[in-house]
Amino acid sequence: MPNGYGVTDADTAIFFEEQLKFIVPEMYEVIYPSMKWRDIFHVSSMRRPGTPSIERRAADRRGEAVWTSSQPSTLPRADISTKRITFPVKECATSFAYTERDLRVAKLAGESLERQQMEAAVDVINRHLETCVFNGAPELGLDGILTNSEITKTNVSATGTGDATAWDTKLSNPDDIINDVTTIATLQKVTTKGEHSAKKLGLPIEQRELLANTPRSSTSDTTLLEWMVAKLEFLRTTDDVVEIRQLAGSGDGGVDQFLLFDPDPRMMEVVIPMDVTPLKYRVEGLEYIIPLVAEFSSVHIMYPKSLWFGAGI
Repeated sequence: MPNGYGVTDADTAIFFEEQLKFIVPEMYEVIYPSMKWRDIFHVSSMRRPGTPSIERRAADRRGEAVWTSSQPSTLPRADISTKRITFPVKECATSFAYTERDLRVAKLAGESLERQQMEAAVDVINRHLETCVFNGAPELGLDGILTNSEITKTNVSATGTGDATAWDTKLSNPDDIINDVTTIATLQKVTTKGEHSAKKLGLPIEQRELLANTPRSSTSDTTLLEWMVAKLEFLRTTDDVVEIRQLAGSGDGGVDQFLLFDPDPRMMEVVIPMDVTPLKYRVEGLEYIIPLVAEFSSVHIMYPKSLWFGAGI
């Protein structure tokens, strides 16, 4: 018999409940594979869902020691200074639905409900989060990696054809490409007095392909990527040279950039207090609607000098 909404009988509702037992676990399976940022950066969910903001503290040590006499009267003081940083937490949501007819057809055929609606909804939220990871949401007070003004940007050398900076103009002398990376990696280490040094190199798709397919020299069958991994101190495997498509056109004036960074969560992490989660379905008209929500607190960059852009590649 129809219920108060004019849809589905009790058996159909029971069938839908049973289907959700299979749909929800599958939903969690499709959250991650297509979202490379989840593998590149540390993602933390170790915060309680529902909190309106997250406060973190960055500590800096200060003080000095002195040579003393046998009975010193005063001693300098060592201490720490702390800076409190508050990151807002925002919720994003979407939904997917099955019609009453979808349920009847699946029930009659003895088949599971189609996954496309669920996959599309999960993908929509994840791409929304991905945009925030890189570009932030300024209207909500959320910073992204590409919009954080505290991250240093340094232009690469103008040693390409016609004094250009782009890597595809430096193929006649691959040393110039290598020098762009090593010069800025060294600058980061020197500027921070060794406190921060790169562990990963992020590149736009085109530039990573260039490294992977360009020989070190005309007499070598070793690619630039292989050579850099073998010779540069901070790169251990080719997995340390990661593809980040958002770096294309991300610099001032729309230039491409590379990103040197340390994925240690003490340096930076993406904070998602509540990952994509289904809420209780509701019935509207002839549809069963399942809301999906997630809570996001931006990219917590505790040490901006642990990231460094090389612009103009």
